Amino acid sequence: MKKMTVSLAAAALLVVVSAGAASAFFHKSLFGGSQDETNEAPTSTTAIADLPVTSASAAGLVGPGNDGNLGTGLYDFDVILGNMDAPVTITEYASFTCGHCQNFHTTQFQDIVDRLIATGKVKFIYRDFPLDRFAFQISIMNRCLPAEKQALFTKAIYEKQPEWINDANKDYLKIPREIALTMATSQAEFDACFQNKELQDKLLRARQEAEGLGVNSTPTLFINNRHYRGDRSIGDITRLVNQSN
Repeated sequence: MKKMTVSLAAAALLVVVSAGAASAFFHKSLFGGSQDETNEAPTSTTAIADLPVTSASAAGLVGPGNDGNLGTGLYDFDVILGNMDAPVTITEYASFTCGHCQNFHTTQFQDIVDRLIATGKVKFIYRDFPLDRFAFQISIMNRCLPAEKQALFTKAIYEKQPEWINDANKDYLKIPREIALTMATSQAEFDACFQNKELQDKLLRARQEAEGLGVNSTPTLFINNRHYRGDRSIGDITRLVNQSN
């Protein structure tokens, strides 16, 4: 397996960003805490691969607007899942090593797809708020994939989280990398992207900006510009979306 590394500057910045509020969010990483009980999994009816996908960069949407008045605008790495004309924007800040995020994505997200995204009520943006260096590295893998593959990668990573996060050899990146390479345009292009310091710094700057919005745990949802913490049920999310519409 090719050794996966990040730049020293990016790694150092992650430590600095994380150190100030470690007690606030590291306890929700599976490298430092436990997860809540899971809810009953929904019945799948809409394939994520069938949803509209918009790359903010490719569509020329980077900058102010289109973010549900959240205040960040769209980043060049943002991928919008669903109809761009949907009246409500849900932005999730999550970490791939977060047990609550895994629960949310394996028990609630398909219902969000079926009831809210596929029906045109909501467009959805997944953003990285890594709790540790492993989550950060998997976030980079995600952003090195084609836009139309990123939601599928996210789904696969959370579904397989119990497997890779409990790897007997503590090779936490082996399975995520294998998954990523099945979706990458080419291994050479993927590996070059993974080492891209500019991308690493962008993801970390976005994480810092999220802290400025009050994000200090995962998952955190913004429904339009309203801030909601925690692993919420589909009923709760539907109610909040209807109130925002």
